[in-house]
Amino acid sequence: MNARFASRILPLLLVVLGTAAGAANAAVRVNFIHPDRYTDMDRFSDEARSAMRAIEGDLVQLGKRYLPQDADLRVDILDVDLAGRLRPSAIRGRDVRVDRGIADPPSIRLHYVLEQSGRVVREQEETVRGLAYTGTTDINAANESFPYEKRMLTHWFRERFAQGAR
Repeated sequence: MNARFASRILPLLLVVLGTAAGAANAAVRVNFIHPDRYTDMDRFSDEARSAMRAIEGDLVQLGKRYLPQDADLRVDILDVDLAGRLRPSAIRGRDVRVDRGIADPPSIRLHYVLEQSGRVVREQEETVRGLAYTGTTDINAANESFPYEKRMLTHWFRERFAQGAR
């Protein structure tokens, strides 16, 4: 009797699990194209590796939050210019990023392809800029890595991909 029950319930269980997996299929894939050529990234620096991880992680989380379940987004990062500028430090090999205000906003040049149900619905190359980054009061820069870039990407993502955005 257990074998008979299992033979009936197992196919049903597989269908249910397959449907649930398909429903959570929204995905963001981030590719860093020639990061050694980026405006503000030295591919050997800890900051560059941390920034790329942060950018990728932020975009993936934004996708989970704002993309429809049947959507896939591929983002090719073409250039990164972080907020502020690197200044030499007294500690050898450890330059310090200094936020100098309006003159040093973050920007990321990217190309993206949004697919829904396997069909391309939007494709574009653009430069995302955080022009008002110094006037923000909702950023806790001391406790967060790359807060200006995160805020800039969040604003851009919501404008482009949140339900109802065009």
